[in-house]
Amino acid sequence: MELVEKLIAENHYDEFSATSGRPSSSPSPLRLTSRHFPDVIPATGEKTNPTRQCALCSAKRDSRGKPARKETRYQCTGCQVSLCCPLFQKLSYKD
Repeated sequence: MELVEKLIAENHYDEFSATSGRPSSSPSPLRLTSRHFPDVIPATGEKTNPTRQCALCSAKRDSRGKPARKETRYQCTGCQVSLCCPLFQKLSYKD
């Protein structure tokens, strides 16, 4: 029984991180409890000015039903989500 409890304690994760599938319909706990602070995405060995897709803009669809792709150089320092500058401003007013 101790072995089972030890295995559960070592392999238990408070947050489940799904790698694929439909995005969660419930809001992120970080969204409800913390402020979002924009920061430049740090440089890597390959790119000096890396960009990522804005999480909210790319969730929208254009008139043809394809994802609207918008690149950004900024991410939230707390939750590591990439957002374009206008959306950081909207989030700061909602919090």
